[in-house]
Amino acid sequence: MSDVAAIAPGARATGPASADAIVAHKFGGSSLADATCFRRVAAILDAETAARQVIVVSAMRGTTDALIALAESATQTTADWQTGWQSIRDRHVTTARDLLGEGAQATLDWLEHSFAQLAERLHAMAVLGTPNREAIEAVEGLGEVWCARLLADFLIANGANCACLDARDVLVVSHGELGASVDWDESTTRFCEWRARHAAAWLVATGFVARTRSGASGQKETAAATRPRRFAGMFVAVQRSVIAGPLLPAPRAAPRRCRARADGSGGCRRPAR
Repeated sequence: MSDVAAIAPGARATGPASADAIVAHKFGGSSLADATCFRRVAAILDAETAARQVIVVSAMRGTTDALIALAESATQTTADWQTGWQSIRDRHVTTARDLLGEGAQATLDWLEHSFAQLAERLHAMAVLGTPNREAIEAVEGLGEVWCARLLADFLIANGANCACLDARDVLVVSHGELGASVDWDESTTRFCEWRARHAAAWLVATGFVARTRSGASGQKETAAATRPRRFAGMFVAVQRSVIAGPLLPAPRAAPRRCRARADGSGGCRRPAR
C-alpha cells in the first residue's frame, strides 16, 4: 500500500499533482512482497505526472521479522542461523533475477557482497554469544537497504532517471528519554552533500534506518519511512543549487496536499503524518 504526499508551492492544491511538484511515496512491505508487487509499484510511479518523486520503502514483507529472528538465533550457540540466512538470501536473489533478467549481474554481485558481510557479522555474534543492541539493529535494518536497491535497479533498467539512497548515509539520530530523534539540521547538510553527487529526478530511499553520531546503524522509528514529507522537504530544499528546481519554504511550513492511492492490493492507508 502506498501513502502519497505532494509538496508544491502556493496554496493548497486540489486534483492531480502539478508537473513541478515533488511527490513523496511510502511503500510498505506488503506492497513489495515479491517481483509482481515491485512491478505494480513501478507502474504507480510511472503513472505520476510529477517529474520528481521521492520513494521511501520498507523491507520486503516479512524480511524484518526474519532478520530479527536471525540475529537472535546467532546469539544462541545451539541455534542454526545459517538456514535462516540462506532463506533470506535466496528470496532476494530470486527477486533480482525475476525483475532484471539478463541484466541482473551487477545487482546480484552487490547482494552477494551484502549477504557475505551479514554472514560475517552473524558469525561474530555467535562467537560472542551475547546480545548486542547495535549489532542486532544493524542486522534488522538491512531489509530496507536490499529492497531499495532492488526497486531502484529495476526502475533504472526500465529507463527511469533514478538514484538509490541508503538513509544511513544522511539521517543522523540520537537517543533520548523519548527514544530516537532525528537531527534534521545535520541530516539536511549530509543530504545536500549526497544530492550534489546524485541529481536524478527520482529518489528511492530506505525507510526506518539511520545512523547515530558514533556511526552505529540500525532501525530507528523516527527515520525516513515515518516522515516521507519531511524527507521530501530535504529533497526540495536543495533543488536550486543542485538541479535548478523551485526552492520552497522549510519542510515544516511548506503547503502540502495529501491523497491516498490504492496500489491494487486491497485499499489505501491514510497519508503519513
